[in-house]
Amino acid sequence: MSEKVYGYTKSGNPIDNEMIERFVGEAEQGYEDGQLTDRPRGRGRPPLGDAAKVVGSLRLEPALREEAEARANAEGVSVSELVRRALREYLHVSSFLLECEKPLLRFRPARCNCPRRVRCGDARDPEA
Repeated sequence: MSEKVYGYTKSGNPIDNEMIERFVGEAEQGYEDGQLTDRPRGRGRPPLGDAAKVVGSLRLEPALREEAEARANAEGVSVSELVRRALREYLHVSSFLLECEKPLLRFRPARCNCPRRVRCGDARDPEA
């Protein structure tokens, strides 16, 4: 009677009871620190950095989503990366304006031709 095959490895070797027993024995003996994490990453999304990430959702009106997709395509990045960049820039600029004690922060729409990105009365330009 032939032994049950549960699948195949990348190299085409069958995954059978004998292979599973070998893996179980290896796991029960334990691994040294870093032995498993030093292996190259497999499939899936690449990490964004060293820390664990949080996935969130964002509701956008269709026109804004289309505009974001067009800009992301033009820059060769994903919409997620575009949103991360925009949020980082907003936090950077708004923290500068908060330090200047300006009461109202307002970003102009993306279609504005004004070279300044921030309206804040007579606030100094954070890029200057």
